Amino acid sequence: MRELTSAVQLRKYQEELELEKAHHRQTQAMRGVLSQILDGLEAAIIGLNEKGEIVTWNAAAERLFGHSANEAVGQQISFLFSAGNGPAELGMLEQIAPGKKIERQITIRNRADGSQTEVSLSISSIHDPTGKLKGASLIARPTWVLHS
Repeated sequence: MRELTSAVQLRKYQEELELEKAHHRQTQAMRGVLSQILDGLEAAIIGLNEKGEIVTWNAAAERLFGHSANEAVGQQISFLFSAGNGPAELGMLEQIAPGKKIERQITIRNRADGSQTEVSLSISSIHDPTGKLKGASLIARPTWVLHS
């Protein structure tokens, strides 16, 4: 009887493990699809953590700002700010209420080649279920695109 119980428990564990593996494969596949969607957009999409560090950087961000994802991820977002704008703009993140965003703010950002570019910037804060700030998403478009 004891062997039967152990066999049943083992089988149940194997089934749970297979379900977990299937869920992991499905999650990885969904991440791949979402990554392709983000990279196919014309707008620069930048994800930040609560410390203002870049955690995601799509292909349009590479084109707009001239930095590869490898160069940008892990950097403070302030490396894109023109002189003197950093502290004020980072402070805006904390003031954005959950579910709200700052839309189409025109601002200047630095490019990798040292030049600057005018962009239309939308910022949405990301909060956990308790309302604590966890990060932000930034969507940037060059202003010349808006006027075409």
